[in-house]
Amino acid sequence: MSAQASALHDRLRREILQALQRRGAALPIELAALTLSFVDEIRPVLEELEAEGLIELRNVRGGPLVALTARGREQLRRLS
Repeated sequence: MSAQASALHDRLRREILQALQRRGAALPIELAALTLSFVDEIRPVLEELEAEGLIELRNVRGGPLVALTARGREQLRRLS
């Protein structure tokens, strides 16, 4: 991964976690809008965050709903 791609990835991770903390659960398209990104750009980041247990994806009528986990909140406390 290039330095530029790595910086974007790190920014998206942080901004997604912060957005979920501020506003609560959200659809991926909402998170993309909040991070000024496309859904395809944040999808790998969401998969990574879910694998790490920082977020959880729940299927709801409108699609997958992304929610911050307790572990995700703890990660944000460490980043601040």
